[in-house]
Amino acid sequence: MKKNVLWICTVVMTLIASACIAGAYSPYFEAEPPREVREHTANRWPDYELEDYCEVRGTPKGDYGFALVHRQSERILVGYHRVDGEMKYWLKNAGAVPQGKEEAWFDVGTAGWKDETDWVGNSTGRQVYDDGLCFFVTQLDASGESYEKMVVYRWENGMFRLNSYHKSEGGSIRVSDDKLDFIDWSNGVYRGAVKGTVQRDIRYVSFNALPVWIDDAKEKLTTAPNLKSGDFVAQKVKFTGGQKYPVYTGPGENYARSGNGKGLVSSNGWIEVYGQKDGWILIQYSISADHYRFGWIEKDALPKGVTVPELNFRVAPGDQSVGFDRDSYLTDDPLVSRAKLCTVKAETEIYYLGSLNDEWAYVMVQTENGQWMCGFMPHYDISNG
Repeated sequence: MKKNVLWICTVVMTLIASACIAGAYSPYFEAEPPREVREHTANRWPDYELEDYCEVRGTPKGDYGFALVHRQSERILVGYHRVDGEMKYWLKNAGAVPQGKEEAWFDVGTAGWKDETDWVGNSTGRQVYDDGLCFFVTQLDASGESYEKMVVYRWENGMFRLNSYHKSEGGSIRVSDDKLDFIDWSNGVYRGAVKGTVQRDIRYVSFNALPVWIDDAKEKLTTAPNLKSGDFVAQKVKFTGGQKYPVYTGPGENYARSGNGKGLVSSNGWIEVYGQKDGWILIQYSISADHYRFGWIEKDALPKGVTVPELNFRVAPGDQSVGFDRDSYLTDDPLVSRAKLCTVKAETEIYYLGSLNDEWAYVMVQTENGQWMCGFMPHYDISNG
């Protein structure tokens, strides 16, 4: 009898000890964080709480783990990849998840055959297979009574990419490479799609920057024009996300900087590349849905191994000037806003570089303050000058 009592006590103490070892880690975690994750988060963010942990297993590149670390109103998504049996750190992006002091947690997809549904959740009567390679981050509202924000990342094309999100009760947005689809769950209505691109790579997503309502998306989102016109043929280049580059009106810092001296392009949006000259590349990008911009950034911004052709302008800057005798103007956005960069006075010497189409010539001029500037000028003003 004593042996039985001793054995029971030993088992109980072992269970208590095991619970103590798990100690600070909530039984409500989606998955138990392994030792190396607990140690890494504790050492890297000692003043933060390990809020939740999950794992997505069985991707073509192996198993991945994700942690939420939280302090006051800041939350960071931390990513791990299992290598040789241990989770190795590879990702840190606070922007990828909702911020705030309200509680957040993970859910993970499950693989299997499931009922297919339409945009608003009605069954289509068909079965579809879901590989389950996704995870969700959900955040409560301020009252703690219902969830308010959610973001979903799914394994797609060799990485975890933004799949859907919502920022308000009743509304959900599904994300694809060239559009956002807006669904009003509360009223069971599909609101429509907005053409445009957002950053989907989990390393660079900014949840706060994503549009909430369909009208927001119409104002913000743009699509690369894939321009192939005249001397301008777009090259498809995928830039490394999370970067910003100064933009100039010509191939060098001796040219005026775009945007009244503040021009910057973010690699999180689309960028079209047309070629290179003197260590600089000519690009086009969007500032907003109503304003695009042509400009130049340093060639070093190109991802490793990516090359683009030399620009074949018919006249190199400084080689030959063209005269005209009427006032005109220069723009860096001939396709959308046509906003004026500067006035070009009659009899100013201009250097003809190339042609966009029958309407616009690409030229170089020297401004009144002595700086050089490249931009687009109406063909009509040149040919009728």
